[in-house]
Amino acid sequence: MRPLLGFLLFSTIIVGLGAVWLHRQWRVADAERIQLSSQLDVARSQRQGAIEQRAAAERERLIAERQRQDALQQRSAAERQRLNAEQQRQEALSQRSAAERERLNAETQRLEAVAQRSVAERERLNAEQQRQDAVQQRTVAERLRLLSVGQSLAFEVSRVLQRGDRALGSLLALQAYRFTVDNGGSKRDPEIFEAMRQSLFTVELAGHALLGHEDEVRAVHFLNDTDLVSTSDDGTLRRWDLATGQLDTILFRDTGRFQTIGLDPAHSRLVLGGSQGYLRVWPLPAETKPARLTPGATTGPGINSLTVLNSGEIAAGLLDGSVYYWTSQENQPVVAPTTASTEARSQPVVLWNEGPTLVWSDATGGLGLWDTSNPDILPTTIGRHLGQVTAIAPITQTRKLVAGLQSGDIVVWELDDLLATPVILTGHSSRITTLDVAADGILASGSLDNTIRLWNLADTVQPPITIDHGAWVWSIAFSSTGDLIASAGADRAVRLWPTRAEEIAETLCGALRRNFAHDEWMEFVGDDIPYEKTCHNLPGPETSHAHLE
Repeated sequence: MRPLLGFLLFSTIIVGLGAVWLHRQWRVADAERIQLSSQLDVARSQRQGAIEQRAAAERERLIAERQRQDALQQRSAAERQRLNAEQQRQEALSQRSAAERERLNAETQRLEAVAQRSVAERERLNAEQQRQDAVQQRTVAERLRLLSVGQSLAFEVSRVLQRGDRALGSLLALQAYRFTVDNGGSKRDPEIFEAMRQSLFTVELAGHALLGHEDEVRAVHFLNDTDLVSTSDDGTLRRWDLATGQLDTILFRDTGRFQTIGLDPAHSRLVLGGSQGYLRVWPLPAETKPARLTPGATTGPGINSLTVLNSGEIAAGLLDGSVYYWTSQENQPVVAPTTASTEARSQPVVLWNEGPTLVWSDATGGLGLWDTSNPDILPTTIGRHLGQVTAIAPITQTRKLVAGLQSGDIVVWELDDLLATPVILTGHSSRITTLDVAADGILASGSLDNTIRLWNLADTVQPPITIDHGAWVWSIAFSSTGDLIASAGADRAVRLWPTRAEEIAETLCGALRRNFAHDEWMEFVGDDIPYEKTCHNLPGPETSHAHLE
């Protein structure tokens, strides 16, 4: 039994242990079942969540797919737009390129047009210039032709006057003057002026020769526009009425010879010098007895040149080459530091109001210049190489100093630069004896070649006007207006010469009574130059009368 009981006990124990174990296993299994159920729930929940997540993911995928599809569509649309844009850009580039080509073509055409226009403009300008040159050349040629015709007419004047046709000769001279002046020629053309002057002396104008002196006339000077004085080797000082050309009065007579006249610029004092060797001084009008000025204690060897200033200074050149200078009539003279020479035989002197400065002909040649306000300073010598100076004239308005030479040449220095090379005027063939300057700067020179020459110092290239006095010329003087010059010479005459062609022309037209007849114009001027009145104040050819009154 005991084994059975033991077996039963053992079995019971085993069964109990197995039940316990089973119970435990059941509980474990139940716990596991519960756990599995829980896990299953969790799994179901997770699966459900996964399903939901998968659904959500699917939805998101679908959404993403739709978005991708949309993106693809958008990208496709964008690509299409890009392609369209690119195509449009390419088209735009093509159009722009085409437009640029067109613009370049247009610019090229414009530049070609501009170039063509420029070429056309240059050609036009060249053509215009050529036309203007041709017109100018034609004008110049016409002017030169008319100037040549004027010279030809002037050449005919002397011949026509010699045959006695005064009216035609005067018309030829006037028309020569008109052609010359109207075509750019000079009013001071020597040939034209000479033709005018010859014609003027065919008109009976009083006073062109003042006769009365009994010996050579040594000096002449204008007192004013209507009176002129002259001195002569006959020992007289004469005054002339220029309105009539007649001797007005003999102001003074002496046994000696008067060789020079000095008149101050204000025309208030008249000074005479001559072979007597002393000066006579009149206050103007010369109605009182003259004062007497002697160079030294006794009379000098003869005075042949003098000059007078408004301030009272007087300078005199003597035949022995000495020069005396008076600061006033009351004072004794000062002897200038000249190089004296007994062979000088001529000593021209001048004074001008800078210092005043005294200028004389130096015995060794050239000029001596001495500042009288600084008498201790030795004089300056210029132009010694030029030879002996025989006449002097200062031109204060243009600051020049002019000297005439033994050779016949004339030398012009600038006062502000006396050391510079001077201008040399040539034309006279013998010694210059006298010089004078008009208010307008025209220089007149007289010479032993029997002529007077008028020089335009503003244009020294221009030939001078030559006037034939007919004898040695000892003295010349301009009137205050410069339109008349008086010359005194070895022919015992004082002669009056007009100096301005325009005034001669006015005088001639005033004396003429007609213009050219048509046949005269055709003969002397020509049928290729239109007829014109020479004197506009006179009748034309239809009423011409060949005479002068």
